[in-house]
Amino acid sequence: PKQMKALAKADAAIEHPKKSHKGETWLEHGEAYMEAYTKAHNIEHAKSAKSSFEKAANMDSSLEKSVVEHLATLINELMKESDRLNREGKYYEAAECSEMAYRTLSTTSAHQLKSQAPSILAEAGTLYLTAVNDENKDELLSKAEAMMTEAIEAGYKDNGGIYIKLFDCYY
Repeated sequence: PKQMKALAKADAAIEHPKKSHKGETWLEHGEAYMEAYTKAHNIEHAKSAKSSFEKAANMDSSLEKSVVEHLATLINELMKESDRLNREGKYYEAAECSEMAYRTLSTTSAHQLKSQAPSILAEAGTLYLTAVNDENKDELLSKAEAMMTEAIEAGYKDNGGIYIKLFDCYY
């Protein structure tokens, strides 16, 4: 209930005719949604936070340093949640978190995790592959293949294991 009020207040602020044109309003909106994500781990909250932070930076370049810090926090939260879900055997949800972390990372030029981006993407592909079952086989194999291919293109290197996983996607 308290969290829902905070989100409703943040949503109302970005609807306000005067406030919606201020980067600070969008930064606060992103903060509210990031806090909601860290409490409830709803991927939609993470997506809202990411887009609000990006909009804040686009509207007001003086907020960029703060936005980068917030995006770094969001990426770290997504990766922690991905690890937790993976340990619980919830591979699809873990893959979504890893993919979201990568998508967030790829929008953040000044981020210290930039060098980890290809391995985060390879992890997302591996998790999608692990999540494959009979009812969603084609969709998940396609996602896994796309993530791993993109990881290789982004410079991911391992002992060839990713090519074996790609082979599994095709066959």
